[in-house]
Amino acid sequence: MGQLGKLQPIVNRLRRDVTLLHKFGSAMRIALLLATILPAAAQLQSVEIRVSGLDCASCAESIDRKLSRMRGVESASFNTVKSTAILKLKPENTVTLTAIRDALKALGYTPEEASILVRGELRDGVLSMKHQERAFVVEGDSAPGTVTLSGAVAAAQAGDTDRLRLK
Repeated sequence: MGQLGKLQPIVNRLRRDVTLLHKFGSAMRIALLLATILPAAAQLQSVEIRVSGLDCASCAESIDRKLSRMRGVESASFNTVKSTAILKLKPENTVTLTAIRDALKALGYTPEEASILVRGELRDGVLSMKHQERAFVVEGDSAPGTVTLSGAVAAAQAGDTDRLRLK
């Protein structure tokens, strides 16, 4: 199959989409256009991550401030009893677990295991997220498709995947 033949299915889909857009009013046109060109949103919804290396209450406050300033974070707090940072993330955020870990490391602390609530696309046991550079390999039973999962992720290891142990 030549280069033109490979493009034919895409051309056919675009023709169909343009035809549909002409049939409907402007609001429907925008909705249809967005639905056909934008990938489904997938993101972390909340993160609770254990942190080691804290010595005082002002250390916890510095973590609160740093994490609260991250784009996409709705709220951040630190539980000194459990030594955990707790983040609630805004809908459609682009925050990654790696970015959270890096922010903690930049302050001189060691990020450890995290409990997360995540929504993404699950295929063949791998949870992909639009803005997450590392994939999550899901350990436990879950049906493929767009899912919301809650589980634990070990401290960062070398490689390109994190293991998400379902709760």
